[in-house]
Amino acid sequence: MRRLFGVLVSSLLVLGGCRDRAAIAAQADPNVFVASLIRGTTSDADLAMMASSRGRLPETRAVAGAIGRESAALGAELTRLGRQRNLALPQPQDEKRVALKENLSILRPELFDQAYALAMVQETADRLRTVDAARRTKDADLRQLTLRHRPAIIEEQRAAKNLLAHTGGAPWPGFAP
Repeated sequence: MRRLFGVLVSSLLVLGGCRDRAAIAAQADPNVFVASLIRGTTSDADLAMMASSRGRLPETRAVAGAIGRESAALGAELTRLGRQRNLALPQPQDEKRVALKENLSILRPELFDQAYALAMVQETADRLRTVDAARRTKDADLRQLTLRHRPAIIEEQRAAKNLLAHTGGAPWPGFAP
């Protein structure tokens, strides 16, 4: 089982390494930011739904509920903005996010809470990087939207970090999510 958890952690690291490119691309094109964040919020809402039912701890279900609500709200606003601009809305999930969901779904229940917490620490960090990149665009609508949602994302990240600490912390010494 430790091997399975190690595979999940490796998947999270690979997923995290690919995300910085989306944040950098978002600086150049506000529409790339919209598409990237829609994909991320859709994935986070989907994972939150899974954690609401599979999480063993009440804290996991509470964190999942908060992340799910914020992800859905931000995703809905971005989708409206994308439609106003006649953007082709992105496919909801890419291969790496599908793999993350599959990895979480096969974990034994006693490992699920910790793995979900680790995934959400990384997801919220990614969302903050992307939101901060959007604040540097010249697009006033995006800047307003990101300023409105940033405090909630910071709170989600704090809650995910607390949940990770409560479920046993990082998977090995010296690992920083």
